Order: sequence, then C-alpha cells, then structure tokens
Amino acid sequence: MTGTLDATDLARLGRSGFLPMSNEEGLALFDDALRQDEPLLAAARLDLSALREKARGSALPAVLKGLVRTTARRAATTDARTAATDGAGVSPAQRLAALPEAERRHALLDLVRTNVAVVLGHGTPGAIGSERSFKELGFDSLTAVELRNRLTTAAGLRLPPTLIFDYPTVGALAAHLLAELAPAEQPAPTGNLLAELDRFESAVLAADPHGPGHDQIAARLEEMLRRWQSAATPQHGEPAEDGDRVADRLQSASAEEVLDFIQNELGVN
Repeated sequence: MTGTLDATDLARLGRSGFLPMSNEEGLALFDDALRQDEPLLAAARLDLSALREKARGSALPAVLKGLVRTTARRAATTDARTAATDGAGVSPAQRLAALPEAERRHALLDLVRTNVAVVLGHGTPGAIGSERSFKELGFDSLTAVELRNRLTTAAGLRLPPTLIFDYPTVGALAAHLLAELAPAEQPAPTGNLLAELDRFESAVLAADPHGPGHDQIAARLEEMLRRWQSAATPQHGEPAEDGDRVADRLQSASAEEVLDFIQNELGVN
C-alpha cells in the first residue's frame, strides 16, 4: 500500500506521528493483532515525540489523545489565538502589529510559503510564487488539512477546513491572514463628516457667486454654522451633542434622510 510513497509523503507521515514499517514488521504486528481479544486494533509504529508536538499545537486527532501526555492547560477556554503566543506572551497579531504596515503582507507571505514548503517538501520557500494556486503546487486533501493545521498553530486563528479552496493562491491566503490578524481601521465618524464637508465645499465654491439665490445660500450657511456652534454649547445642564454623534447620524442615515438634512439646513431642493 505504501510502496509508491516518495520522500515527501514519508516526511508528511512522520510529522503526523506515524513511522514507516518494513513488510516483516507489518506482518508481525498483524499476526499479533489477530491473537488479541479486542474488537478493533491498528498496526502502526508511532513517533510519540511527534504526537506530543501536535498535542501542544492542539492539532492531535481526538482518537490519539489518550496515547500521550502533555502539560495541562491552565484554562479550559484556551483557544488557537492564545495557544499561538510566544514565550513572552506575545500573540501573532501583536507581532504583526509591531511591523511597519508595508512589511506585514510580506511577513505573512513568508509564513504561508514556509509552511507550504514544509508540507510539500520544497527546499526553497522563496521560489513559491504568490500567484500560484495550491492545486498547481500539488496539494491534495491530506496536504490541505496539514497546511490548515500548521497555519492555525502559527497564526493563532480558527481557520476552516476549506481554507485553500476559499483562498486558492498563496497570495490570496496571505491577504486573508492579514485581514484577520490586522484588520483595516474603520474611519472615524468625524473623518466621514469632514469628507462630506469637503465635497459640499467643492460644490458651493464651484457655483456662480453672482448667480440667483446667492444671498439665500449665504444666509443658510451662516444659519447652519450658528446652529452647529450652538449645539456645542451645553444648555440647561445637558451635554451637547458632539461632532461624532452628529457624524454617526449622518453615517447611518438613508439617502432620503441625507436629502432632508441638506434641504432643512441649506434650503436646497
């Protein structure tokens, strides 16, 4: 059954905790199993140190967990993100955040390439192109699961079994890890309001100042400024509604509500 396995396949089996056997060893174990009064036996040579390593990375299959002992977890709620912290208690996300933004994607590309190289037995991770698909690289269902397990341990993320099918290239997978570990910051509500004001300012300044309605528009602008400044001043002991709250209202407003705001504040139809 295993006569066609190459060095890469044998290395993968070794990382899984299984060691190769000669024909003589396999037959002897099979004969021994037949003499046992047990309903189900598996003839296998196990590498206990490899199994312990997988157990420490929370990657040991449940059926094998009774074969090795590892240090008990201090808390039952330890998850993949906690398990991936280094000796100083720094998580992968924190290590990534410490890098300049321009270097983060490159660091995750290296992470994916390194693990791909280990799984496939490649000696040069840097030679694995970021746009090459996992199918093209030679991944199958077994190697897909192993890569997913290795990246779960390395990145401290809960990754789906369909990982390389959802993100079919090295670059796409690295980009996904980047989005999970260092999500882009959402613009502050005040920043959104300022962007809207920039567009409004451009529209106002582009209009003919000598055209009809100039005085009416100027009066509306002055009235809006007066109301904005008045809203910033607490009245009757009540705190004023700050810019962020106003911006929040605009951010969540529908198109009709925005048009009503413009019409009510500026008298523009």
